Amino acid sequence: MSIRLIDVKTLRLKSFNSQKAPPYAILSHTWVEDEEVSFQEMCEIADNLSHPATTRSGYRKIEETCHQATKHGLEYVWVDTCCIDKSSSAELSEAINSMFRWYRDAAVCFAYLSDYSFPGSGNAWNRKMEECKWFTRGWCLQELIAPKQLIFYDKDWKESGSKSELNKVIARVTRIDHSVLRDHKAMYLLPVARRMSWASSRITTRVEDNAYCLLGIFDINMPMLYGEGDKAFIRLQEEIIRRFNDTSIFLFSPGTSSASQCSSTPQAPRQYTESGINLLHEPPWDDSQLSAANYLEDLSSYQFCDMFARSPADFHACGDVTHRDGSRAPFDRQDFSVTNRGVQLGKQLLWFDWGGGGSTALFGGLPSVATNMAFFV
Repeated sequence: MSIRLIDVKTLRLKSFNSQKAPPYAILSHTWVEDEEVSFQEMCEIADNLSHPATTRSGYRKIEETCHQATKHGLEYVWVDTCCIDKSSSAELSEAINSMFRWYRDAAVCFAYLSDYSFPGSGNAWNRKMEECKWFTRGWCLQELIAPKQLIFYDKDWKESGSKSELNKVIARVTRIDHSVLRDHKAMYLLPVARRMSWASSRITTRVEDNAYCLLGIFDINMPMLYGEGDKAFIRLQEEIIRRFNDTSIFLFSPGTSSASQCSSTPQAPRQYTESGINLLHEPPWDDSQLSAANYLEDLSSYQFCDMFARSPADFHACGDVTHRDGSRAPFDRQDFSVTNRGVQLGKQLLWFDWGGGGSTALFGGLPSVATNMAFFV
């Protein structure tokens, strides 16, 4: 895989083998419609410095990125708007699958906050900075986590602090663990559901990017199929299952973006919720208090949902999910797989600890915001 970089002196594009690329700075920013500079336009600018695209705010971002890179002793920069030929679907797919690695390998990342003005004195972090669009965008999640060094700049390119300096505040605002902000490798020790929750409040322009922007967070590679809509996020979950046996992927909470996939919303019958809903083992009709007919009738009051979430928003309540410690930890790692007939699960109960209340829930009765859920087999 090659990477295309901008020479900070000439502003010309140059391709390198990504394994042998020189040190470079990388830009993280939010796009402005009709203001960004494309790959084709960047090539044209190299031969025509009076090109109309040079008047756009996107071109100024490129110039300022080069200027800041020079101050850091770097000769090259990478900017997503113009360093990828998006007219080539093959190149775009390869670039998206490489994106996390490119941000991880950069010498420094410049995070440009176009809607923030640095106060210049006192505490650099304030409510206005927390409300910046940059913290609401799906693609900016991996761009925050992956880089070893990340520096924030305000709309006038004034330095406004670094990720390491603002670690605690960023963790509070984004709900990303401190350890992950210090070293991205720490996230691979966390449950899938917890990582999904980091993207639960973020948005993307295209619905498919809800999935594509998370590839690096789960170390997944998969082809881009723009036009597939919600199926992209389903495919991502299937790929995660194929690679990891982390059962927390089923701990999403329907009723947010997934409301349409559920047939009803009433609370589950009390008889089946008091003890964690041991439904993966003994059917309730083995109990003398309940008949098979009553059991089937009571199923109508359960909330039925697909096995997979519809978007990261369904994982919003999973920010405190952790794997169990001690002898029961292996229960979090039960084998399961996607088959031609659906998801095949083991019969054992799987445990997860939830923060805050300190309670423990059985996998047979998945906790959620508004209701208890269970798999009926």
